[in-house]
Amino acid sequence: MSIERDTKLLSQLGREPLNNNVDLIVFSREFGAPFNLTVSLDPYYLPPNSEQRLSLFNDLLDPQKLEPYYRWQLTRRVINPFWLKGSGFEGHLLGLPEQEILEILSEVDKGIRTSGKIWGFLGVLKKLVDNPNTPISLTDALNLKTEFEVLLARMRAMRSKLQKEHPKNKEFQETVYSFVWFLRPCFSLEEKILFVGFNNELVKLVNNEGKPIFGTDIRNKFPYLAEIGRFGFPPLRILLNNLKI
Repeated sequence: MSIERDTKLLSQLGREPLNNNVDLIVFSREFGAPFNLTVSLDPYYLPPNSEQRLSLFNDLLDPQKLEPYYRWQLTRRVINPFWLKGSGFEGHLLGLPEQEILEILSEVDKGIRTSGKIWGFLGVLKKLVDNPNTPISLTDALNLKTEFEVLLARMRAMRSKLQKEHPKNKEFQETVYSFVWFLRPCFSLEEKILFVGFNNELVKLVNNEGKPIFGTDIRNKFPYLAEIGRFGFPPLRILLNNLKI
């Protein structure tokens, strides 16, 4: 899925024709999305030309609407200070001693499993840990995104405190905000199926300076945290917000 193809789709199709020419939205790991998810746009719930359907595509394809979420992909895959491939959460802890960071992340990883038992998403999460290509349902995506948002709120609260004492934390946040336009999702329309992905080639355009402190992939140490981090993917957050589920 090329950048040129993505740009052509957004510039030539426009919002209105795309609104009524999509029956399925497919998040595909083959095209760089973090998970495999197929969402049917049932005309009973999303009638053609309806305000809700039009709003969905306006938001999904509007770079300005997606911009606040781009930073998540950046902190997961490009400028993570601790792993080459992180979860996205750990950057909020920058400034704490390394051992303390690992202890907090270990606690969070265990807490995700506890939440999964309570709210019923542990089964699918285990399948994703074993095989990230496992297809998920819309209900699974909603549950995992909800857990993502709970953890994100917790980490942001910790970050707010750390920034008062650790300049590096604030510097990292400022760096993240300066790179928002690098990592955009990709879209491809084929026979009323809108494929959603991500151009991983863009990751190579940004140099991750320095050697990661903890290793190559956070999945090797905190697999459940790594999987929850995938559900900060910008188009998913826009989609679920618009479907109001």
